[in-house]
Amino acid sequence: MVFFIKMQFYSTIKILVIAQILLGLFSLFLVLFWINSRATSVNDAGLGHNTEKRMDSHKQGKVFYSSLTKILKAHHDSNKKKKYYWLGASQLYAINDFKYGDRAAPYIVFDNLDRIGSRLYTISYPNAYPAEHLIIATHILTNTKIDGLVIGAVYDDMRERNVRYEIANAVKNINTRGVLNKSKIGKKLVADSDAALRSKEFLSENKITNLNLMKRSENAIIRLLETSFKAETIRSEGRGLITLQIIRLRQFIEGLRARYTRDISNYRYPIPNNQYQYNLNAWEELLKLAYIKETPVLVYIAPRPTDFFPYDPIKYEEYKKSIFKLTQYYGATYINLENLILSKYFGHVDTNFGFLVRDPFHIQGVGHSLLAREITKEIKKLEGNSIIIK
Repeated sequence: MVFFIKMQFYSTIKILVIAQILLGLFSLFLVLFWINSRATSVNDAGLGHNTEKRMDSHKQGKVFYSSLTKILKAHHDSNKKKKYYWLGASQLYAINDFKYGDRAAPYIVFDNLDRIGSRLYTISYPNAYPAEHLIIATHILTNTKIDGLVIGAVYDDMRERNVRYEIANAVKNINTRGVLNKSKIGKKLVADSDAALRSKEFLSENKITNLNLMKRSENAIIRLLETSFKAETIRSEGRGLITLQIIRLRQFIEGLRARYTRDISNYRYPIPNNQYQYNLNAWEELLKLAYIKETPVLVYIAPRPTDFFPYDPIKYEEYKKSIFKLTQYYGATYINLENLILSKYFGHVDTNFGFLVRDPFHIQGVGHSLLAREITKEIKKLEGNSIIIK
């Protein structure tokens, strides 16, 4: 009898253990499924509240590029009669409050140009700024022939400095390097790019040579799990989601107090004078190079909201005047699109106030359509042919 009771007890324990394991696996599956389905939220959190990256490809080809090597290859492989380039930052690909059918502005312009046998190539990096645009434009203009260049002028970008690795790679090209070294700002950019490349290569070499057998084995297993099951990506996304939820909880709690006590009407993002001048010099060198290469350039003041635009209004006006003078001097086209899009079509973002405020950059699908329409009109003037505007 005692033996029978013991057997029943052990059987019950086994059933409970198996049930717990199965429940744990099921719970893990649900967590992994949730993380995988929510990956976009983590990746795009820096774009603002309810704003996501939409780099859609067109049926006739790729619209957005990050590799300068690939974009030039696509350029040379294309049989389109005219080719235009659009340089910008995240405003070009980020869509707030995305709805089915929304397209980023470059996609719409790409479609408009494709109808008449021309092609648009878009290069946009997060927080891309004039000095980086100069490297990209130099690389393009010295290695191929294009029919027009479109660049958005964003005041906030004037505070950036460090060259990212992907763009620094362009200075390895002998033509690009040679042209950049002809100007003072270009020499600085070559030096900054070389530093970025050395830093990346040093870290890569150090990472490989300093690994022992155990670390190498672990890395091999991690690579296998990532390739087969995306385990590392899911783990990273899981950490990101937890952090994101904690941040949002903090924002909500702080917002209960701050939204009624904090005055942000006079808040200003600082634009350091030395960084501003550095990027203004880059603007001038870019426009000068395009003039020498006889390449038409369209410069537009990027759309911005009016209910929250945290910059010194006097300095912002000076910035627009400077860009206008440079475009006029070097024969480029200048248009001011700052009032093109109503504030309600911009998103919201957290800037550590404890509550959401108007996003100064990222726009909804309606805004992208408006921007695309204006850019298409201006390219139409460069094109000299009939373009069907959507």
